Amino acid sequence: MKKSSYNKTKQELTTYQKMKQKAQNDITFIDYDQLPQEAREALYKSIEKRNEKSIKNKLDHLFSGDFIPYQVFISYRREGGEDFARSVYQELEKRGYKVFFDVESLRSGKFNEKLLSVIDECKDIIVILPPNGLDRCSDPKDWVYREVSYAIRKGKNIIPIMLKGFHFPDSMPEGIQQLRSYNGITSSQELFSEVMLKLRKTRLTCVPQRRIRRIVLAALLLALASAVVLIILHGNNKNEINQHGYGPYDRKLFSLQSPADYVTFNSIVDNNGEIGDERYFVSASSYTGDASKNHWTDYTTVEEGQEYVVRIYVDNNAAPSLGLAAKDARVYVILPQDAGTELHVFGKIYAANANPDTVWDSTGFYSKDGRNFLLRYVTGSAKYYTINDSGELITHDLEMDPSIQELHLFQTEGVAIGNNALNGEIFGGISSSGYLTFHLIAEYQ
Repeated sequence: MKKSSYNKTKQELTTYQKMKQKAQNDITFIDYDQLPQEAREALYKSIEKRNEKSIKNKLDHLFSGDFIPYQVFISYRREGGEDFARSVYQELEKRGYKVFFDVESLRSGKFNEKLLSVIDECKDIIVILPPNGLDRCSDPKDWVYREVSYAIRKGKNIIPIMLKGFHFPDSMPEGIQQLRSYNGITSSQELFSEVMLKLRKTRLTCVPQRRIRRIVLAALLLALASAVVLIILHGNNKNEINQHGYGPYDRKLFSLQSPADYVTFNSIVDNNGEIGDERYFVSASSYTGDASKNHWTDYTTVEEGQEYVVRIYVDNNAAPSLGLAAKDARVYVILPQDAGTELHVFGKIYAANANPDTVWDSTGFYSKDGRNFLLRYVTGSAKYYTINDSGELITHDLEMDPSIQELHLFQTEGVAIGNNALNGEIFGGISSSGYLTFHLIAEYQ
């Protein structure tokens, strides 16, 4: 692993934590390209002048309510869905998203024209589905049918939220048949707060606009004070960390039926079993001592003193028939060093002959009551599980292997992984994939 690349990432994460404290708000990284053109030009001029007052004034204007387009559209059936839809609207607005909810947002003009034009503006379409919520969609004039079918035709990111008692009907109108294939959320199985956390962290593609203003302002003021490079505004390395949490987010993707013809990691989107989309290869679960009871998730609400296990899935996506092995394959982890209310653990997989040579993902830990907490590594817990050439499950206890130092996992060089030995060689195909796991304990401050 290149030391300069590791240090650059570590520096970016340190800057990220400083900006979070400065903005006093839970934030995510954004790309400079997400800002409107006017904002970019005005901010650059203010940066050049090193004028703090000018920056604040520009941001106040550029991020005013009238300037920001709608981001999220909520489609719902009033009978059985209005109360839940209103709660979703209020929660997202509180978090800084600009949400269209027709009872609150529709001010003037013809309803249908305004409605469809707002769908055009929005990236994300939330569809609230109460029991029998699609029954009237056989009528092409039904508003839920019109909203959903129009959003599907426009290629929007559609997020169904299924309320208790809802089931997709056996037969659906052609215009909305695709709705059942979207990655939705079943609210009856989770608390409302958990539904909203999953919605914000794993489903929405837009970034809260008020957060953008705070992030940019925090970054600019920090830069004025300490000459820190503005990694948020300057997109020189915009793939490094982004709102998706994984990366490079624009890398080529594959399927089980059409694997890669070269060495590349974790880019298959339809892996069988619990992995599914391999881009989300870092996850965590509460540790109970019984692996069959692990519940892997991308977000974890932290309990005092609870032990957690983090899992990093590793898969060389090259077609097995090609015999292409990854060389010098390594995994390394970036653990947050400071306490906070939202901490992210990053896992990276590197191979000298892979394209791209490095892929990454993260999993988030969140305070349950607003207090700061730390994540402490449990010494001796790091292991790598894989299948060798004989088809046997092999467990490597990293701290017991004389050829490796366990804590390299958290240092520049990372740890070598492999099928038959920890020699950096991993062959293509799911049968040669593996897991690296380690344990953390949460300590509230």
